[in-house]
Amino acid sequence: MSVVVLAVLAVAVAGVLAAQGLPTSGDGDGDVGSDPSTGDVIRDPLQITDARVEVGEAGAVALRVAGIIPDACTRALLPQVARQGQQFTVTILGERPRDTMCAQVTSEYVETIALGMLEPGEYEIVVNGFETIARVGTGGSPSPAGELLIRQIQITSVDVRIAESFPPQGYAEVSGVLGDGCTEALEPIVQRDGDVITVTILSQRPRDAVCTTIAREYRKTVALGALEPGRQYRLRVNDYETVFSAS
Repeated sequence: MSVVVLAVLAVAVAGVLAAQGLPTSGDGDGDVGSDPSTGDVIRDPLQITDARVEVGEAGAVALRVAGIIPDACTRALLPQVARQGQQFTVTILGERPRDTMCAQVTSEYVETIALGMLEPGEYEIVVNGFETIARVGTGGSPSPAGELLIRQIQITSVDVRIAESFPPQGYAEVSGVLGDGCTEALEPIVQRDGDVITVTILSQRPRDAVCTTIAREYRKTVALGALEPGRQYRLRVNDYETVFSAS
């Protein structure tokens, strides 16, 4: 009899939870917080007010983006860059806690985003709906004047480690040199074409700044993504090249 009573109570509780739109179990897709649209945070595209192209040495291209962070609780996430032919789409989201009272004080968002080493031509760039054009000249033409000097970082060593997982995950431990006290590294760009992985790491510095001429060490762990077990890969990091096996 007690088993029957417990079963009836369980069905009743499940019915109440379902009526309130709450999950009846902690497993599966119904977990609270598993869906960004119903979880603990809200993510929305930032309002972009300006996007300027900086073309540096040998076709090194970066994008200087300005925007607005709408309140004191919102933080900007890392930009996501997607390329299709001559078009770049850059998505920059802001994240803030759901159900939190936030001071309605706006702040400025400024970020330099590396686009990579581009061939001469015209490129369309869209940042959260804000459109601009990048024009990259031939190798013999001078770099256009701008606020920033964009160039590749000098790479001194690359060590690859393989995480024990399935499929294996690759990571490149990159060391290099920042030429002076004003130079800052941008986020690496990782591109894959079959068994060739290309990592581009650019730097920025103010064009007319007076900087200390003391070189600084650069270190970065770059995620290479999932690898095929036993397959050999060629890894290029700027001008540095190495070969490794995903075993």
